[in-house]
Amino acid sequence: MINLTRRSFGTLALAAAAASLTRGAYAGSYPAGPIKFVVGLAAGGSTDITARLLATKLEPIIGQNVIVENRPGAGSMIAAAAVARAEADGKTFFVGTGSFATNAVLSPDMGFSLEELVPVVQLTSAAFCIAVHPSLGIETIDQLVARAKAEPGKIKYCSTGAGGQGHFAGELFKSMAGVDMVHVPYAGAAPALTAVLSGEVPVAIIDIISYKARVTKGELRLLGVTSSSRAAAEPDVPTLKELGFDKFDVIGWSILFAPKGVAPDIAALFHDAAVRVADDQDFRSKLTHDGGEIVFNSQAEVGKFFADQIELYRTIAANSNIRA
Repeated sequence: MINLTRRSFGTLALAAAAASLTRGAYAGSYPAGPIKFVVGLAAGGSTDITARLLATKLEPIIGQNVIVENRPGAGSMIAAAAVARAEADGKTFFVGTGSFATNAVLSPDMGFSLEELVPVVQLTSAAFCIAVHPSLGIETIDQLVARAKAEPGKIKYCSTGAGGQGHFAGELFKSMAGVDMVHVPYAGAAPALTAVLSGEVPVAIIDIISYKARVTKGELRLLGVTSSSRAAAEPDVPTLKELGFDKFDVIGWSILFAPKGVAPDIAALFHDAAVRVADDQDFRSKLTHDGGEIVFNSQAEVGKFFADQIELYRTIAANSNIRA
């Protein structure tokens, strides 16, 4: 499994070469004209913020205007299809998230194939967490499992929507723990968070970015994170893997995809320019403030990572009978 923290990008020589580049170093090499990031989610969310911040930081490096276009709907499939059909000239990219992958698994008849989108670089990752309202009186994962086994079908957990990553993580947890809990989907992180804060639903499985402020205030209790390694934002919270759930690894992520057929040299230029942004301290501090982690791995790594994610979600969907 890929390390969720940012990679060193292979060699000291590559790092030195990147550091020697000046502003606008790609201006004469990259195809002229504005670059567009298509986001399949509404403006104002974490994915949109990531895309806009990257666009702003990338413009002076690549020497082109970079705009962000929001095309929400159908689990990001509208945006993904638009990019899959776009000209493969290095000017149009889809900003995909983990929920795009789960939706693709659940709705394979989406008007295009996953092979029509090429992963170029993974931008960020974020762990999901299992959190409970303090009134539940549960302080550990073992206690939650024991309560769920004692009261089958009575404990509810919420996520940010049916078929999303939190839903998949919840069903994987149920399967591995051997418990029966009821999934309650909400339309996004805000209503799911409201539900668990009010005690309407005692357990929530959503990303750490959505939880962080509430945990700091003591309004929620984190029992475990779903990533294979501890989250930098909550280093004292154990992973489910540490707690006996072998190989449990479900994370949120964002990846830039290009249309199939983009020239390898153009994809490499864009990738290298994007990696330079990851060295910007302002960029890093803004994206990691609420618990996200910066990745910016190699093209080979992101390709394998995405393929592994699709296989993971296909397996969970089949074993847990998750349907669209």
